[in-house]
This record gives sequence, structure tokens and C-alpha cells, in this order.
Amino acid sequence: AGPIEADHAVVAVPTPVLAAGGLTFDPPLSDKQAAAADLPLGLADKVFLHVDGPEWPANEHLTGNPHSASTASHRLSPFGLPLIESFFGGDSAEALAEGDAAAFATDELVALLGSDWRKRLRPLAVTCWRREPHIRGSYSHARIGRAGQRRVLAEPVDGRIFFAGEACSVHDYSTAHGAYQTGIGAARGILGNPPALS
Repeated sequence: AGPIEADHAVVAVPTPVLAAGGLTFDPPLSDKQAAAADLPLGLADKVFLHVDGPEWPANEHLTGNPHSASTASHRLSPFGLPLIESFFGGDSAEALAEGDAAAFATDELVALLGSDWRKRLRPLAVTCWRREPHIRGSYSHARIGRAGQRRVLAEPVDGRIFFAGEACSVHDYSTAHGAYQTGIGAARGILGNPPALS
């Protein structure tokens, strides 16, 4: 909400925010804005359900409806916890953002496991990344033929402005560890280029 002046900066914001001019630079960094536009965020949302008395080993997996694009991948008892993590991606996640993703996941699981399971499932949390105004999606993907824009986005500016986040990772994009590694790289870049004494 106003100008920021600094000797160095690490910019780590979602690509839609940068592409839409959510941050402005003086002088402008049009190549960064264009790179961010070529690395939009896809959509992947999750529903977490508590399950009473799971009857399977930790980290089992169920696929919802393999004949429909509108389905989920269900991870049963991740880390041995009494949970089900239902994962929705792409158009399915987009459609469920307007509806009740927890009810959809529950219905799909009941269809797979049997009607008695309905009373054993309780919604805990639902993500909806598209609706987060300062995020607007889940993680980046490169438009066709534009994967090289990851390097453009990651390139420091004048040894003072560094960029970090999973979209800046050439090999580990769309991952938490890719985001972490680019942040460490940006910090190391700053430490290797201390501000001039005046």
C-alpha cells in the first residue's frame, strides 16, 4: 500500500499478482511481468475429512471415477492419521469452487466404500485457492513453449532485486521445495552482493 525503498529486495509473489501489475517497479520491469504472465497458476484444491475408525493401512489411495474428468484422488490415512485427503485439479477444482467440494468428496467416497461410510465421514477443511485475492491459484505451469520464462523471472535485476518462488525454479517448479530453494538462492545472492558503503 505504498512505495518501498530498499538496498535489496526478494520478490516472492504469485505470478498472477505480478502479471496483473499488483506490484509496480520504478523503473518498470516489463520482462518480469511478461514472464509471470507466461507462468500462470493452475488450480489444485483439497478437501480434508475426518474418518471414524479407518479400516485400511496408512497412505492408501482411491481413485474416484476414472471415467469422469470431474472426480478426485483420495489419499486414505496420510501419515497414519484418521483422515482422508481428497485432491481435485483443473476443471474439476474450478467447478467445485462454486459448489460444495466436501459434499462431492463425501458422495464419491460413499459410492466407493458403501453407504455405511457416510456417517463416519466429517468435513474438516477445504481449500479454494482461486478465491484467495492475493494468490489466485495453486501453483505455476508454463504456457506452451514458454518454460524458458522461468529463468527470465528468476534472473536478478542489477544485483539488487531478486525473485523467488516455485515459478522461478527450472526443475522443481510447482513444489514447496522448489520455492524454498529459490528463496535460499535469492538470500545467497544478496549476501554475495552486499550494498555499497556510502
